Amino acid sequence: MDIIEKKLINMRNDGNNKEHSKASKRNKHHCFMIGDSHLRYIQEIMKNEDRINEDYTIQTDMRPGGRMQEIGNMIPKNINQDSTLVFCGGTNDLYVTDTKIIELEIKKLTKLEVKKVIVIGIPPQACVNTNINISKLNTKIKHICAKNQNMIFLNTQSFVKPEHLAGDGIHLGRRAKRWLAVKLSEMIKQNVMQTNHDENNENNDVGIWENGKY
Repeated sequence: MDIIEKKLINMRNDGNNKEHSKASKRNKHHCFMIGDSHLRYIQEIMKNEDRINEDYTIQTDMRPGGRMQEIGNMIPKNINQDSTLVFCGGTNDLYVTDTKIIELEIKKLTKLEVKKVIVIGIPPQACVNTNINISKLNTKIKHICAKNQNMIFLNTQSFVKPEHLAGDGIHLGRRAKRWLAVKLSEMIKQNVMQTNHDENNENNDVGIWENGKY
């Protein structure tokens, strides 16, 4: 192979790589994550652990201390049928917001015309009595999600235990945040039916908080 032919092949390969790069940028999917402070650092961890940013454009809107209704109002106007929405709320609603209002906010998500909605379950806390109420509320939220084909419930109670929490006994510690980020990445990339199947199997294998105990 002569030098000129080699140069032509290299030029063709460079052109293909550039076209592939352009196509990748054009074909990126959109993922919007809205929620309370449990989402802090999650996007950064997802990018570092899973390199999800190669296929997805992720936008996070976080409101520390935000309640369900406030977070529900944060749904972006430019969300579309090819978008994925991650919704994280409920921790700041405990003992404050009526359960019916919480259920109503989750039901509003069922009306969104999007690719999928991932609802992050309320993580357990250090207080046993609080975990009893969290389990009950998560069960209600999970049942609403289960009735809708494009909704997925991420059961944080299946992998977060007290020793995985931060010093305040409420927020997630470093390991728990990493696990949450990895699970979110997997759910975002999988189809809805496969994700629900995997999540149900994991709940059976790992176990969940029941009556404040793991």
